[in-house]
Formats: sequence, structure tokens, C-alpha cells
Amino acid sequence: MKNREEDQRERRLYTVSEICERMGITRKTLFYYDQIHLLEPSERVTSQQAKRYDDEKLQRLQSILQYREAGLCISEIRALLDDQNVQRLSILQNAMKRLRQEQNGVEQEIRKLAALIKAEEKRATMY
Repeated sequence: MKNREEDQRERRLYTVSEICERMGITRKTLFYYDQIHLLEPSERVTSQQAKRYDDEKLQRLQSILQYREAGLCISEIRALLDDQNVQRLSILQNAMKRLRQEQNGVEQEIRKLAALIKAEEKRATMY
């Protein structure tokens, strides 16, 4: 039977710096995910409460980052990762709908800005 110390040696733990470098994120991002309880460290050690993350937490972080890159918001990510009964397809489809609405809004803003630029160019050539 293994004791806790042997178990710890077999389980790889990563420091905040290692996680940030490996995943290409900032410490601020990692601390934010901890603060909102989206990704809590596997353990906290020393008087400064240094954080360590195991492979399971690293996989969770990879999922979080994948969902963020796809435009999902934190509440959608939390539901996908934490709620076993969630309708995953529905969440993803709703996120797509939201992003398409945002895209339409940005396209309208671009058209309005282009019209302003055109009017300003016309005005500038008149003087």
C-alpha cells in the first residue's frame, strides 16, 4: 500500500510558472480562473500558498482555453465542464447564435464607419 508521500512523487505537479509557460497564458488569467472557482489548484503549499496543478487540472485548463478561443463565455464554459446534466449541444448552439448576432452588429458598425470615412474624405477634398 502506498503512502501519501509516494503517491505525491508519482503524481506530477506543475507550478504556476510552468502552467503559464506551457499553456501560453498569464499568471493573471490563471489566478482569475482560481478566484472565480473555474480552475482551482490541486494543492496549495508553503506559507505563501504557492499553487500546484496536476495533469487533471492541466486538462481542464486546456478545455477552458479551447472554449474561450471558440468564443464561449465563462458561464457557458462552467456549465459544460461542471454540469453533468447539461445539454452540451444546446449550449454550443446558443453560443454560435450569440456570436453570429455580435458579428452582425460589428458588420453594421463597419458599414457606418465606412460611410463616415467616405463623407470625411469627400469633405476634405472640398477644401
